[in-house]
Amino acid sequence: EGADLVVLRPDGTTVATEQRGFTQQPLGFDAQGLIYLTLECPSDTVQSYALRRRTPRGSIETLLTGSTASTIGVALMRDNTLLYVREPLSHDQTTQRGSQLWRMALDDRARSQVYAASGNITEIAGVLGAAE
Repeated sequence: EGADLVVLRPDGTTVATEQRGFTQQPLGFDAQGLIYLTLECPSDTVQSYALRRRTPRGSIETLLTGSTASTIGVALMRDNTLLYVREPLSHDQTTQRGSQLWRMALDDRARSQVYAASGNITEIAGVLGAAE
């Protein structure tokens, strides 16, 4: 049940194992370290989450916390901007099915929706420059 974030060296040996919540999802790197999402527990209704950064020295910084009726799909990190896909949770039959593309600047935490699709967004690699 759930998944830990395991940080490895290039030779495959373990540096650390993060066990914070139900699951950890690596999203990308910025200049200060690894950005990852922590989901507090499994849910089909509301996801409680925290966006965290693990610095090269091993300290953990919480960038933001919250709850959402969506979940995070694929993500791309460039410089200080996170581009990510929000997908509706399986219980939500009242809203349009499909994915939304969002961007968030980690320095000021400003978020905005970039695109809404009627289907699923499964790939975002290479589009950050176009979204800027």
